[in-house]
Amino acid sequence: RDRTSRSLPLSQEKALIRQIDGVQKQIRMHDDVERHQELIRRKKAEIESVKDALRTTNANISEIEEALSKVELAKRLGCSVSDLINREVDCPVEKLGRVIGKHGATIKAIEEKVGVHIDVDKIHGKIHVRGNESA
Repeated sequence: RDRTSRSLPLSQEKALIRQIDGVQKQIRMHDDVERHQELIRRKKAEIESVKDALRTTNANISEIEEALSKVELAKRLGCSVSDLINREVDCPVEKLGRVIGKHGATIKAIEEKVGVHIDVDKIHGKIHVRGNESA
């Protein structure tokens, strides 16, 4: 008789147990979400680290390609890499087409005839010429 006077009716007790179970389930789900978010943060940091390494590697590759280009040009000109010089020539952007020629024919002809390497900066109107002093 003591229990019945102090306890909840069975239906209310079951409803309360269901609420407690629901809250416990939400807490577990919340903990799962937090674990997943931490994993995502770690993966994003790992991706950034890999991207930085890739940028460094690409910069190193570009540097090696530039050095190789200089060696090949020096070999083609019959001089050493230290004999190569760079010159920069300003050219009005609207005139660059004439310098380049159709499909680069004019530049290719100049490169072959004079023995230099020419790069054109179409945005800033600069022509970069690399060769030895005699060229």
